[in-house]
Amino acid sequence: MTLPSFAEFFRAVWGYPPFRWQERLAREVVQKGWPEVLDVPTGAGKTTALDIALYHLAVDGGRTAPRRIILVVDRRVIVDQVGIRARKLRAALESPTSEATGAVALALRRMVGEGVAAYRSEALLETAVLRGASLRDDAWAQHPHVPVLAASTVDQVGSRLFFRGYGVSDGMRPVHAGLMGCDTLLLLDEVHLARPFADVLAQLERLRGPRGPVPRRFQAVQLSATPGAGQTQCFRLEAGDRAAEGGEKEPRDEILELRLGARKPAHLEVVKVATRGPEDDKRAAVARAAAARARWLVAERGKRAVAVVVNRVDTARRAWAELQEDIDFDCELLTGRMRPLDQQEVLDRVKDRVIAGREVPSTDHPLVMVATQCIEAGADFDFDGLVTECASLDALRQRFGRLDRRGERRGEAVILGRSDLVAGRTPDPVYGAALSATWTWLGELAEVDALDFGIDALQPHLDALGARIDELRAPNREAPVVSRTYLDQWVQTSARPHADPDVSLFLHGIPDDQRSTLPDVQIVWRADLDDSELRSAARTDEREGKRTLARLLDRTRRVPPGALEALSLPVWHFQRWSSSTRPSSDDDIADVEGVGAPSERDKHGNSEWVLVWRGRRDSKVVRASDVRPGDMVLVPAARGGLGAHKSFDPDPEASSKPVVDLGDAVQLLQRGRPMLRLDPRVVYPMCDIDMGSWLEELDDPEADQTRILLDALDAVLRAEREREPAWSQAVREALRRCRGQIRPLRLEGANGVSWAALGPAMSAGELREVLRHDDQEERPPPADVSTEGEDGTFIGKASTLASHLASVGEVAESFAQASGLPAELVCTLRWAGLIHDVGKADRRFQLWLYGADVVDASVGDVLAKSSIPKQDVAARRRARRLAGYPEGQRHELVSLDMAEGSADLRNRVEADGADWDLVLHLVASHHGWCRPLAPPTALSDSDAEDVSWRIAEIELTGTTAHGRARLDSGVVDRFWRLVRRYGWHELAYLEAILRLADHRRSSAEQREGRV
Repeated sequence: MTLPSFAEFFRAVWGYPPFRWQERLAREVVQKGWPEVLDVPTGAGKTTALDIALYHLAVDGGRTAPRRIILVVDRRVIVDQVGIRARKLRAALESPTSEATGAVALALRRMVGEGVAAYRSEALLETAVLRGASLRDDAWAQHPHVPVLAASTVDQVGSRLFFRGYGVSDGMRPVHAGLMGCDTLLLLDEVHLARPFADVLAQLERLRGPRGPVPRRFQAVQLSATPGAGQTQCFRLEAGDRAAEGGEKEPRDEILELRLGARKPAHLEVVKVATRGPEDDKRAAVARAAAARARWLVAERGKRAVAVVVNRVDTARRAWAELQEDIDFDCELLTGRMRPLDQQEVLDRVKDRVIAGREVPSTDHPLVMVATQCIEAGADFDFDGLVTECASLDALRQRFGRLDRRGERRGEAVILGRSDLVAGRTPDPVYGAALSATWTWLGELAEVDALDFGIDALQPHLDALGARIDELRAPNREAPVVSRTYLDQWVQTSARPHADPDVSLFLHGIPDDQRSTLPDVQIVWRADLDDSELRSAARTDEREGKRTLARLLDRTRRVPPGALEALSLPVWHFQRWSSSTRPSSDDDIADVEGVGAPSERDKHGNSEWVLVWRGRRDSKVVRASDVRPGDMVLVPAARGGLGAHKSFDPDPEASSKPVVDLGDAVQLLQRGRPMLRLDPRVVYPMCDIDMGSWLEELDDPEADQTRILLDALDAVLRAEREREPAWSQAVREALRRCRGQIRPLRLEGANGVSWAALGPAMSAGELREVLRHDDQEERPPPADVSTEGEDGTFIGKASTLASHLASVGEVAESFAQASGLPAELVCTLRWAGLIHDVGKADRRFQLWLYGADVVDASVGDVLAKSSIPKQDVAARRRARRLAGYPEGQRHELVSLDMAEGSADLRNRVEADGADWDLVLHLVASHHGWCRPLAPPTALSDSDAEDVSWRIAEIELTGTTAHGRARLDSGVVDRFWRLVRRYGWHELAYLEAILRLADHRRSSAEQREGRV
């Protein structure tokens, strides 16, 4: 098959040709593979690396090129431009309008495989933003063989790679680790404070040794505008990249020349502070100076879009407050300490005024955007004025990359240096000695000539630095040594070992001071959660406390939290905010990962109760002082915590108002299901409607609850609000469209019953229409089906066991073939799929699936899935109790017993060339257990029942009293044999293929009904 050149493909997608350097890089990648470092200036189009990687994948056919292409940005905010580019690439390939895009799409289609198209909700390519924070934020990890274009952070990628995914359940961690570690290209974009991660990745590759039967398509490439000295295999711009031989220039050459040659005059200004003065006063001085210089740029220099970039969130809040009352311009605040939906609301208001390539009318009101480091990378912003606090050289170059980005706006800047920091008397917690060294160097340049921070103007001075450049870059912490022992500990996800190495050290390096580096917690505010309920649920030693906790977990399970409503905060900062030891300005935080926390353990007085959400099985109510790094934490919205600027603010006076609950928006935008909780605390902030009268009627058991619910919903849909956020509009529009299919959902709480309006799941196309555009951030999953606990068994539609087993075997085989696995592993996965659920033939399990209907269970087909929906927790519990299915029993262990006891099955499997040990492990681990331990059970001999099932003309028999939870059952030994045979990540990758085949088939059954 002949593919177009990269230039032809690029032009077909974007409507203009690539730069010469982009063409040259694409040729080198196709011919020789990726370089270690891509050294290209900010603004020259580095994000095109996504296009090149996807084109390389199409040319290569997935033989050596990784399928998952992830741009890793070391910032808590991954600004939307990366996602927009990925989605436009996806749209161009899924609906090709030219021969070039059609040919590339066909190549990807052949690689993916037509045989599995029936089990996909969408075609060809996935796009995602990996924010973490929710057990269901895994749309990127639904198909092992489908290409993915994604953006994420070091914390999210690294924690997944080392089997400790932040915000990922223990059961799903091996799936994420397998996909991340075997078939991924990591494009590390300006990893200022996590360069140790690149070193750790190199160590990991050496430890993993030679490749085995599982293809390991894994590579990391550093994208840097300011690489260190001594870099090898570094791709840089060359003279020929600016013009053709002979000096002739094309329009695209002139565009690059304009960007590289743009003048960016910068004024240095010292902000004098008392060296021994309070930190609070010093930040206030910087904020005042930044505000004054922003006003100067607008009023006297005529700038219409000015960025104020500072090094601390507290300083940014202060500068925003200083500028709020000014009527000569609009002012917005953007930090990484915002919920993604709130951040998107800000971006929606300003994007037409700051996006690169915009046309700005002369009548447009000026804008000042106050921000932290969150806009340094991944953002296609273009300001004509910049006020920045001094930082390390690499950070400043990133910030100046947002000034006159395309060389069209005559940019001008002011660099503020706080006197104690630039003099080197006080080390900066983020940039260390590099801040003062950079200021000194800039001063040297300013003495010679007017300081020009333009790319071409600065380059000769950078070249003259030589090895000294490392002194001006952000501190480079040392990476710990990765050992086989550590990997052996991390690979154990069920259960995790007591001595569990902290992965954060391997992501951000060993601290070089007395501060530690811990992953953030994710905070979710819920309006229908209150402190009295949390206090009651914490008393699990009392009967009422257990009941309250059960109701709380059931309600949260029905409206599960998601990443779009979660705010990242250092665990120590959260703990101080949630106690009488409120954070002071001395404790304030930056907006980069891996910048530490106090090393001493704080004594938190009167620590508040919170809900730590890890799914239904592992969630619990704890004191805030007991929250662990990486946890997702639910707190009452009434506690406040967000200021008028929508950024986190620990000041109780500035953030005393209840936080708006975004839970219903998450159900729609991340899960494709319209929902609205008719709780006054949820509804009133959205549309100023008091739900009291309708709720009183709903409490009447004789009332027509559906009619009352629809009347209340209609009132909400009729209400209009000025400047309503996009998420609220989307929720209301989705509910309006499906009004005729709304059903009431009863939610129990400590203070009584509440109700929700629940609509049917929406397709991706319907969701696009609701959002009123074609490039929504993430497609909803085809159905909310997983293998967490028994949730995947209760999908609301019945399906037979025979059909399910045959189909999972078929899908697993197709996934394995499309992923390029050798024939023996394809066969192994097919066999594992054919027998993975045979333990469900247990009589009591069948009675449970039939809702304890003895007649139907005795005359009906043997089922794999139940018509009871997972949301109907009461019906599931009642059916299990009546069926007598023992608590703690695991059907996959019964399946293991049935398979392992059959010599005929083993002979048949081995005759086909499959790995018998691997088949048994895949069956045992397909719900996340047996890595290496089977879940403990307390079953007595009286619980024993024989189970049988016939497959491939072989009778399999076993017992529910299987004893597989014993340490000497062979489960543990088999796991370690397979780890040594295949590899830590490779074994997890094989597990992922089977589990995702099970997920996708279950999703199809949920859509199709009984099959």
